[in-house]
Amino acid sequence: MDYRHTFPAGLEKAIHDAYNQLSADDAQASFAVRSSATAEDMPDASFAGQQETFLNVQGYDAVLVAVKHVFASLFNDRATLLPRASGL
Repeated sequence: MDYRHTFPAGLEKAIHDAYNQLSADDAQASFAVRSSATAEDMPDASFAGQQETFLNVQGYDAVLVAVKHVFASLFNDRATLLPRASGL
């Protein structure tokens, strides 16, 4: 993934609005940025923990970068090989 690319305007606005609401303009606010992919918890298998998680992320720009990394991790080796090996 090319991390220089920007998010679609609507998605970036949603992230920005949520960041502002959650941080309440506290420059020291920190966030956990993680996946909530529906395929992580299937009825017959659990693939939790296959995508990246970033803890103590501070600052709006850092949150955007972390979200890009989490999105990209949906396609990493861990996330794609385990379901295949499980026959899914």
